[in-house]
Amino acid sequence: MNSTTRPWRSMPAREGTPELYAFNAPNGADGICRIERNALPDRRTLVIVEEVVGNPGMSVTNAIEAIAAQLSQALDIPPGKMVIVEHYERRWEEPGTDHWDLVTFNQGGAPTWTPLDAAAWKSFGFRPRARNPVEEVQSLIVKDDEDR
Repeated sequence: MNSTTRPWRSMPAREGTPELYAFNAPNGADGICRIERNALPDRRTLVIVEEVVGNPGMSVTNAIEAIAAQLSQALDIPPGKMVIVEHYERRWEEPGTDHWDLVTFNQGGAPTWTPLDAAAWKSFGFRPRARNPVEEVQSLIVKDDEDR
């Protein structure tokens, strides 16, 4: 099998470091997103899935079920131990209006999005990082007691 016929295999994400992740979309329009994983105090893993400008394929929102399944396997995290947060940076609309949504799945696998408020972030022990758009990509979140 040569490199043109071998399926894409990504490296596991390093904790606290955003990395690009190529995903297989259910409609065949595979895409790219940014992911970041962080350990939670309750032994679950928080995985942020961020839509990136220039994603050539299906949106993160429309492919979230497939992305979650692929991340569970790629990162070796059981689905019940993975907390998915979807992030959309809204620079082009109004700076500072990023969308952070907790994604949960019902028994049939259908997703539900719930906006994260300060109390939800506090329960995770993190909060979103204020980012400067010209800075190099860094962690999307910080521990709640950092950068104060």
